[in-house]
Amino acid sequence: MKFLFVVTDFDMGGITSSLKNLSDELILKGHEVSIVNLPMNKDFPVKFNSKVEFIEIKGLSRYWNIGIGEFKKAKGIKKPFWLIAGLFKKTLVKFGLWEKFVFANMPKIECDAAIAYRQSSICYYLIKYKTTAKSTIAFIHSEIELGWEAWLPPLKYIDHIACVSDAWSKAFAERYPQYKNKVSTVYNLFDAKSIIEKGKGQNPYTDDDGFKIVTVARLEKGQKRVDKIPEIVKSIKEKSNKKISWYLIGDGPDRELVKENIKKYGVEENVILAGAKENPYPYIKNADLFVLISSWESYGMVLVESLILGTPVLSTEYPAVHEIIDNGKNGIIAKNDIDSVVSEIIKLIEAPEIYERIKDNCLEYNYSPDIAYNQLMDLV
Repeated sequence: MKFLFVVTDFDMGGITSSLKNLSDELILKGHEVSIVNLPMNKDFPVKFNSKVEFIEIKGLSRYWNIGIGEFKKAKGIKKPFWLIAGLFKKTLVKFGLWEKFVFANMPKIECDAAIAYRQSSICYYLIKYKTTAKSTIAFIHSEIELGWEAWLPPLKYIDHIACVSDAWSKAFAERYPQYKNKVSTVYNLFDAKSIIEKGKGQNPYTDDDGFKIVTVARLEKGQKRVDKIPEIVKSIKEKSNKKISWYLIGDGPDRELVKENIKKYGVEENVILAGAKENPYPYIKNADLFVLISSWESYGMVLVESLILGTPVLSTEYPAVHEIIDNGKNGIIAKNDIDSVVSEIIKLIEAPEIYERIKDNCLEYNYSPDIAYNQLMDLV
């Protein structure tokens, strides 16, 4: 079977990694995989299988994403040209004609199943009208934010909507009942062997770190709430005599706020901003505990990666977390407040019998890609 994926970007993150893993698994199972390179990337943040065919867009289609950026960069006579082009696009978008115009001369791509792997009306248009697919699928990876409602109507032309957790499938169907008969769950897929191999890198910690906690996340105060970590650490220090070191792996718009809070709560020796890492897995593998304090997640890929590496996890509660963590067995689900997170971490630090039981269970965790693969194949 030939699968075609359409994406609007290859930004470093969970969606691009899961696309790479899914394409690897499909190729392993004997399928063909093509990806429409809409962003016209030359370098990718992850290494895709050499058997993946990247389809380059040509002609007018290359301008599908023109915007204010082209106008700002333009000089001389080109500046009014891009201004007019931008206004022309805005007009066509208003009447729902932009995709039809910009992809008018793009030939149909032959495939059996076409998958819009990013949430975008452009992706939906291409898989519906520019492929020969017998089955079309739209992946919904995350919560629908304000301003995204515009790309919901095209979903009525798509055969299936794949959400990345049972909880998110249920929530999506309840929020948009007109699509409830199309919604199914297809989990993100992980390359467990690669994660384990990358986790064998050099141990980044020292003997002076004490109880080692790690969080891998975008540094922002909204969904990920990493700005709360310094306050959590301060409270732990006040209630426990055990030394802890909490490593924050990642970067983001609120890095300076996190730095200010580290100083505000006097935890400079305990909270380490380690920055973004191409390979964060040695940090996860060698930590005593992985902690996620997000306000919500559509799934929670980093939790699965931690379990694959045998590292106990603690997460604040959100619906899909129960599909990953067996509370008290391979990790802890804390209530969605600071006091609960502090209390549960202290329990793990000061009750070694509880921690060791959870650690042993994590070491027995056995990930299989078959569930996600079969979920996808049920739709095609």
